[in-house]
Amino acid sequence: MTRSRLEVREAILADAAGMVAVLNPIIAAGIYSAMQTPLTLAAQIEYLELFPAEGVFSVAIEGERLVGLQSIEEPIDHPKRGKRGEISTFVALDRRGAGIGGALAERTLPLAKKQGYRG
Repeated sequence: MTRSRLEVREAILADAAGMVAVLNPIIAAGIYSAMQTPLTLAAQIEYLELFPAEGVFSVAIEGERLVGLQSIEEPIDHPKRGKRGEISTFVALDRRGAGIGGALAERTLPLAKKQGYRG
């Protein structure tokens, strides 16, 4: 599929299962993430429910399938020195190299700047 068929939008609770479907194969492969324990749907829902209002969370959808996610939020364990964000980007293993990460960044980064995050 081409990038033109990609929809990038704000993440919602209904995206939790799609996020788990993207993240768990990455975790199982032991690449592209420091996470080691597979995620449960309940844990992903809780993460979304607790996601900070000042953060930015985007998803990429191809057809009916969630194929990527990207979030920016302030790190919990980092002292505040201006508003610097921690960015996380994950793309379905079978869709890597298709421009999904770039498409996510086109939405996420300008919104993060509006939220006061700086580069």
